[in-house]
Amino acid sequence: MYSTWIAMQQLLKTAQFDPRPVITHRFPLEGIEEAIAVIKEGKAGKVILEIGP
Repeated sequence: MYSTWIAMQQLLKTAQFDPRPVITHRFPLEGIEEAIAVIKEGKAGKVILEIGP
């Protein structure tokens, strides 16, 4: 399991993989209910919950 994290870290560091195209939604942590609704509706790729200001 850890070898896949190490491999992904290397791909990200060397810009061989750009994950941004699969991120379809961003929500503040307070918007978790809306984020879950989008996921359950099948309208999301990758959803990011942002923590902080």
